[in-house]
Amino acid sequence: MTFRHVFIALTALMCSITGNVFAGHHEKNEMVMADPTNVWTVGRITFKDGKQMEFRQGLAEFMQSDLGKKFPGTITYNWSLSDGSHPATHDMVMTFPNVSAWAKWNMAFFTAGTPEAQKWGSIFLDSVEQSTTYTMTTVAAWGPSELYALTEVIPFRTDDLPKFVEEFNMFMTTNTAKEFKGRVAIHQCSYCGEQEANALFSVQHKTPEDFDAWRIQYATSSDFRDWLRKAQTMATFVGNSLVANLDAYPVNSAELLR
Repeated sequence: MTFRHVFIALTALMCSITGNVFAGHHEKNEMVMADPTNVWTVGRITFKDGKQMEFRQGLAEFMQSDLGKKFPGTITYNWSLSDGSHPATHDMVMTFPNVSAWAKWNMAFFTAGTPEAQKWGSIFLDSVEQSTTYTMTTVAAWGPSELYALTEVIPFRTDDLPKFVEEFNMFMTTNTAKEFKGRVAIHQCSYCGEQEANALFSVQHKTPEDFDAWRIQYATSSDFRDWLRKAQTMATFVGNSLVANLDAYPVNSAELLR
C-alpha cells in the first residue's frame, strides 16, 4: 500500500476541518499556519459486496443521535474517483481540534456503551471488509474555508518541510497563483507507519470547471515551472489522486472539549 493510496482521504479538507483548524477569514492567497495540535484520522474503506449504502445510511443516523451530536470535530464520507489499483473505494475522515478532544471522543464512544455507539459499531462491522487508519496534521493553507467539490491529493517526501512551506508561500504570491479560485493546503504525516512520503498537498476546487481552468492556467505558467523546478530539489513527488466529497457532518457540539 502506497502513501498516495492511503491519503486520498484528504478530501475531508473540503469541509469544516478548515473551520476547526484555521482562525477567522483571510485574504485569498494569504498563508495561514495551522494550530499545531490539530489532528485528524483517515479510514480507507473496502466494503463487503453491496454494503456501501448500509454504511452511508448508518453514519447519517449516528451523526443525528445524541452521541453523534457531541462529536467535537467534523466527519466526512468520501468517494475515491481515481486512485490506481487500490481496492478501497471510499474513506471516512474524522477531524479534531487537538489530541485531547480525540482522546475524549474515543473514551466516550468505545467505553460508554451507549446504544448509539453499539448500533453504529455493528453497522460498521457488518458492512466493512477492511479499514486502515492513519493520522495527519495540517501545517498551512491558502484560500478561503469553504465547501469544495473536488480535491487533488499530491503526496511527497521532504527532509525540510518548513523550508518547503516557505518556498511554496512565495509561489502563492505570484500572478499565476492569484488566479487560483480554490484552496490549497500542506499536511504532515503524524502516525502513518512506514510510508514512502511524509507530507502532501491537497488542492481543492469548487467545480469541475474551476478544476479545468486551473490546469490550463498552471500548465502555461512560467511562475509554476519555476516553482516546480525548485520544489523538485527539495522533495520527491510520488503520484497524485482525485476524490469527491459525498457527505459532510460539521461540528455540532463542543461538549467533549470541556
